[in-house]
Amino acid sequence: MTARMARTHACAVALALLIGAILAGEATRADAEEASPLETAVSLNRETVSIGDRVLVTVTVTHGADVLVHVSPPQRTAALRVVRVVPEEQEPGGDGLRTRFAFELAAFAIGAVEVPVLRLDWLRADGVEGTLDVGAPGITVTPLLAPDDGELRPLKPQLSVGGAPSAWLRPAFAGAAIAVGLALATVATLALRRRLARRAAVREPVNVDTSAEDAARARLDALAATDPLAAGEYGRYYGELADVVRDYLEARFTFTATALTTTELERMMTGLGVERWQARLVGGLLERCDAAVYAGQRPDPASADHDLTVAFEIVELARPRATAYTEVAS
Repeated sequence: MTARMARTHACAVALALLIGAILAGEATRADAEEASPLETAVSLNRETVSIGDRVLVTVTVTHGADVLVHVSPPQRTAALRVVRVVPEEQEPGGDGLRTRFAFELAAFAIGAVEVPVLRLDWLRADGVEGTLDVGAPGITVTPLLAPDDGELRPLKPQLSVGGAPSAWLRPAFAGAAIAVGLALATVATLALRRRLARRAAVREPVNVDTSAEDAARARLDALAATDPLAAGEYGRYYGELADVVRDYLEARFTFTATALTTTELERMMTGLGVERWQARLVGGLLERCDAAVYAGQRPDPASADHDLTVAFEIVELARPRATAYTEVAS
């Protein structure tokens, strides 16, 4: 009986020590969290836009030098999507550091559009970590058309012209006009034949504007020179690839490629006469860019390097050729 009581007493003492350690650890964690607060501020570069326009959302986090912070892009909704993630910036601020995260959004619904809550994760050097939900102001999207632009308007009444010729003169005028037209056509045909007989058809190519291709290649060359993959910056690498391709397609085909989803972009290119396999090549690259930027997927270095080659191929495949010619007299 005495041995059983001793074992019971020992278990009670161990349980009390365990509870005390847990409570002490929680108190230490709470004190540590209070000792390193985070200050956040959210701003928009504009709160009223037209449909498809870009809005820059900036999250500024002030934190200690021993704290790492990260803000995830807002989730995509039916009315709002992220079109670009701006590389984060950091500078001294207060008693520690100030880190800025920025995201370019595009709205596709009329009226008040809410920006989803942004998630902020932080980790301190002593192992304490946490998560904060950061709210952003809403956006007001205005229509491009005036309220009455879709309504039918009555036709204007026809004008009556005074002094018209008599009815018996109209057939005579019509016959004279036909005769004069036939004579002029005969003279023009004979003159054209004589001109073609005297000249040799020398064809010279017409200059074609390739500034869009040159600008895109320059940006891709600069990306290859900085080599973000060597530093493990897959998000910045694929974000710049997507920007270059979308900006180039917008400049070459004159449609808002930066405001379309990948699926919409493929459909638009096909509708403009681009071959389906070329549109699919663009769509595949942009899908891999989205997966790396927004889902954090990291392909192997060889595949990532090959995607840069794919971007160069997209630019060259869409480059206009000097197939237009003009004739000059010999």
